[in-house]
Amino acid sequence: AKQLAAALAADPAAPQAESWRADLRRLHRRWALSFYTLAREGAGDPLAASPVLGGGQSGAMLAWRPNPLGKVPVAVFGRFTAAAGTRTAIDRETAEAALGVRVEPLKSVPVAVDVERRFALGTMSRNAWSARLSGGGSQMVSLASLPFQLDGWGEAGIVGFHARPDYYAGA
Repeated sequence: AKQLAAALAADPAAPQAESWRADLRRLHRRWALSFYTLAREGAGDPLAASPVLGGGQSGAMLAWRPNPLGKVPVAVFGRFTAAAGTRTAIDRETAEAALGVRVEPLKSVPVAVDVERRFALGTMSRNAWSARLSGGGSQMVSLASLPFQLDGWGEAGIVGFHARPDYYAGA
């Protein structure tokens, strides 16, 4: 951010100046809103710890960073998730909300640690504390002179620290 600000101060009319201004705004952004939908055929595994596992699901998250350029990025977030229903857009019985904190402890490694309190909105959800470690990355590679983008992601965590903990992971 300091280097972008210095470049703008040195040459505010540079051809890249508008791009630098946009990058600076993005770096200082405190609020982030994201949505996702995983569309999968069929329902989740009925024997899984959650009906969301193995089936489609949708979710949304609103996050706020008190200091976007802090040495250790921290965000406070609220989120909503639900499994895909068989006849409706979402299965209301699996709906849950959560409030939590995300810390990204290592700048050089794309890893986040989340601790959150989940609130059951449906009969198949739980009221419980959870903790999760997640991370991933992306790399452009060439295979037979063709460019490919490789993406990887994983997470591991626990839901419920006292009674009947559920473990989960994904990739």
